[in-house]
Amino acid sequence: MSKRSKLISSINSKELVLDSFFQARQTEIIEQPKEQAAKAITRQASIDSIVADLKAGKGIKETLIAYQLDNKVFVVDGFHRTEACRKYLKENPDKTLEVNVEVYRGYSKGDAYRHSHGVNRSHGTALAASEVQHNDFKARVIDGNYKGTKRGLADEFSCAETQGLHIMNALKACQTHHNAVGPFWDKHPEEAIKTLQELLIKQYGMSDKQFDKDGFPKIRPLSNAYKGIIFGNDLTDEEHENNAIKDLTRQLDYLIADNGGERFRAALKKIGCNDSAKSGYKHLGITIKKSWDEDAVAVVFNTSILPNGYGF
Repeated sequence: MSKRSKLISSINSKELVLDSFFQARQTEIIEQPKEQAAKAITRQASIDSIVADLKAGKGIKETLIAYQLDNKVFVVDGFHRTEACRKYLKENPDKTLEVNVEVYRGYSKGDAYRHSHGVNRSHGTALAASEVQHNDFKARVIDGNYKGTKRGLADEFSCAETQGLHIMNALKACQTHHNAVGPFWDKHPEEAIKTLQELLIKQYGMSDKQFDKDGFPKIRPLSNAYKGIIFGNDLTDEEHENNAIKDLTRQLDYLIADNGGERFRAALKKIGCNDSAKSGYKHLGITIKKSWDEDAVAVVFNTSILPNGYGF
């Protein structure tokens, strides 16, 4: 590796490269549509404000941060400022814009990727809480830091303990594949992410929509998959129903053998969805009562949905 250094330089803004791989902002992580829309408006307002300053001759006030990789200068902090420069230059093609950039040289792509997930918190259009949580989760996986209790992670991520539990489960799921992806994080982070994604899809049957723009797993869907729930809130009703059937057949061996049926009954409550017409109960032909009475409750299995090998 070449000698590492960082130096603030005045660089022509046209030479700066914007690669979404180093963009910490990920609005698809934000679950609430209204918050997504609000962030989009705030983002555009920030860019317009910077363009107005440029037109007034004020220039870019804050120093950008970038990494020199393969003789190109990639921005990791300053996407909106760079976008504003481009918009200004498009409207004023005869102009040039020099901006102050803190350039890191001799570092790896993994270093740049790590750095990109710790920025955009204290200035510009701040990240949403869910974006910050997701980026902190990614940083932990990249660094191989999988430890933590639900309470400890809740404190660290500034979230409720229920979310802390999801983060803990997601970290454990990633830890399973650390040996396969760990060696790639430094020089080939994209390869590491691709490998991790493929392994998680193979293990849990996750869908592409349960990963972020880079192919990194989202916390809640991965936590659900780790717990044995192979579907998430972002799936259609048909996908919910099909996955409920798959999950039921996969778990029948040990559920049916459970004496007394309490675990069987408790597990069924977690399968399917809130609509009883689409739940696991319908497909198994099971009657569930509030109080458990083995002599009064009849359990009828719809054997047509079971794979070969299951019999009674």
